Amino acid sequence: MLYILILFLLFLLLFGIGFYYYRLINRIISVFNKDILKKKRILILLVIIFTLLSINLFSIIGVFFMHFICISLIIDLIYLIFKKFIKNKKIINIYKLCLLPLMISIIVLGYGFINMINIVETKYTIYTDKEIGEDIRVLLLTDSHYGDIFKKSNLDKLKKRLDEVSADVVILGGDIVDEGTTKEEMEYIFKVFGSIKNKYGIYFVYGNHDEQQYNMNRKYSYDELNEAITTNNIYILNDNYMPINSNIVIAGRNDYSMGRKDIDTYLDVSKDNYLIMVDHQPVEYLENIDFGIDLIVSGHTHGGQIFPIEMFIKLFHTADLSYGYGRFDNMDVIVSSGVAGWGYPIRTSHNSEYVVIDIKKSN
Repeated sequence: MLYILILFLLFLLLFGIGFYYYRLINRIISVFNKDILKKKRILILLVIIFTLLSINLFSIIGVFFMHFICISLIIDLIYLIFKKFIKNKKIINIYKLCLLPLMISIIVLGYGFINMINIVETKYTIYTDKEIGEDIRVLLLTDSHYGDIFKKSNLDKLKKRLDEVSADVVILGGDIVDEGTTKEEMEYIFKVFGSIKNKYGIYFVYGNHDEQQYNMNRKYSYDELNEAITTNNIYILNDNYMPINSNIVIAGRNDYSMGRKDIDTYLDVSKDNYLIMVDHQPVEYLENIDFGIDLIVSGHTHGGQIFPIEMFIKLFHTADLSYGYGRFDNMDVIVSSGVAGWGYPIRTSHNSEYVVIDIKKSN
């Protein structure tokens, strides 16, 4: 039933986009040559082309057209409200030709390119009633997809900033590498991340891309990946856990796409401990709440990366939280948008980031 509803909604979306383009193209052509409007085959062909371009969000052209249609709809609404006050023919023609949404789309995507490579520090402070012995600073890095958009020059600059965080614990929350990452690139990023200054260690969980499971011609094997991680003193937490000190335990889950154990089958620790769970995908919160997890950190969603993808994440509930901080019963949740992005060098939804989490005892 859910799949039927999703397909129906997608059909409505497709039909709506097509109908809007039909009206839009009619409006633009009317400025130049009204005779063309009589040639319905040309109009329908143009509508089909632009509709297909708009729904192909796996291409930069598709991203551009999706931004264009969203911005155009907003401008249409504004024009409709103030239409009776607009008498200037030049302004009316500018509106009809869609010059304003075209320019804004170009500017937005230009911003998206700059925003992708401009990595910011995002900080959260979390308080707990549990005895943690000392304040703990966690550095969370997810979704660098190294070798795709995030390159060596970006990494070398970022490393200096990461060392300045003075982290007690470093968490690599998955998708550190990608399907297109070479073996040399994979080895290099884990060497760099494995040397980040810290007090209690660096911990890693697999994302859905790290093992190149979507690539028929993998650049490295699972054993080579594991070796690159562990030889750089990074602990792999695949359905496993490790104590940070006498009061804090960090656990990790195998990625949701690969199957995993139930938490209570491997996390054999006292609930008096402060429990941190690392799960690449922000899903199955209820199981974590029932077990008594205090903090869960994730990535995967990229914060949507491209508007309006985050809206679809929320609409279809593909994640329990799409981005940022949330509180679910007694469990704190943080989802990072990631160090970089995936697929194309544009980010128009949230920043590229690394996350600093200060865990403190409540007064």
